[in-house]
Amino acid sequence: MRLNSLALWALVGVAAATLAPAQSNPAIVQLTDVPGGGATFSSSISMDDGDIVFHSAADLIGSNPELNQEIFLWQQTIGLTQVTDSDHYSYRPSIENGSIAFTSMGDLTGNNPENDRELFLWENGAITQITDISSGSISNPYLDSGSIAFQATADPTGGNPDGNAEIFVWDGTDIIQITDTTSGESGWPTMSNGVVAFHSTSDLTGNNPDGSREVFTWTIFGFSQLTDATSGESSHPRIDEGQVAFTSTSDLVGENPDGRDEVFLWQSDSIEQITQSSTRSSYLSDLENGVIALSSDADLTGGNPDENDELFRWKEGNFTQVTDTVGDGPDVLGSQDGSVDGDMIAFTSDHDLVGDNPDENEEVFLARAPRIFRDRFEP
Repeated sequence: MRLNSLALWALVGVAAATLAPAQSNPAIVQLTDVPGGGATFSSSISMDDGDIVFHSAADLIGSNPELNQEIFLWQQTIGLTQVTDSDHYSYRPSIENGSIAFTSMGDLTGNNPENDRELFLWENGAITQITDISSGSISNPYLDSGSIAFQATADPTGGNPDGNAEIFVWDGTDIIQITDTTSGESGWPTMSNGVVAFHSTSDLTGNNPDGSREVFTWTIFGFSQLTDATSGESSHPRIDEGQVAFTSTSDLVGENPDGRDEVFLWQSDSIEQITQSSTRSSYLSDLENGVIALSSDADLTGGNPDENDELFRWKEGNFTQVTDTVGDGPDVLGSQDGSVDGDMIAFTSDHDLVGDNPDENEEVFLARAPRIFRDRFEP
């Protein structure tokens, strides 16, 4: 079940006999308060060193009365700032060291009068347009070490005239086309220390002739295929410091014969199945410093007997249940950088988790370990 426009899903079922030890629950803080009047709110969250960016079609600070989909930045010392102001949609921001990569159909710099979906970079209040396309679109940017990995059906380099879905990297100066195929498609790139992880139905290494959706990585030395299955598919990877987490319906290690959606972790040429259920499905949200954020309708800690969709945190075999709701549960995307050591998870929910959302609008929340709440973010 897809929970929101970010391709995040309701997660895993695990039998009671396999429950990992529960950890103490973190504190939750509501960061937004969507005004009344039925404004639509949709967010794609990225977090770096406590700064959180997302897109929203709500008038959060009084500067978006048209309810366009804009990029917003939340900072602990400042609060909310509206980054874009356009008559067209802006999407899927990614933040690192105060810089924000995103895509937009707006003419934000005067170089996009055709309102194509282009790649932009926001730095210190200034917006730079990175791409200039005439057809197709740019999507799913991911910012790491000053470079931006992204997916495109456009031809930003002259090497994709067929408009196939390919992976590209902007290295701060030039755009490099990573994949170049005539069949299949590649998408959902993430990046860490020059390594790009993504999923693809193309045969990039000669080991995917059946065209199944598999997880790959790319470096300047070439491609590596991390998964190889004859049934099911693996998708939506997150990479961080040599680890790659992803969701798969394949039986990659002999523990998923029923083909349910489960969360897996690849490291050092070995795959570990994180979740396991014969009746529930599991989907990855994010990975950082060995911490996996996920949403689940399973009772992973003993605190979810109603099997509602909840937000969980996993590290070294231990689950922490972050939310406890009734009805549809939270949509979640976690922290993207190692500066907080995985102790914070930003997510959206239409539940009244802390008593400040009685109208049950979809809001942005921040969950953080009690130590981090006290030592770093206590107002």
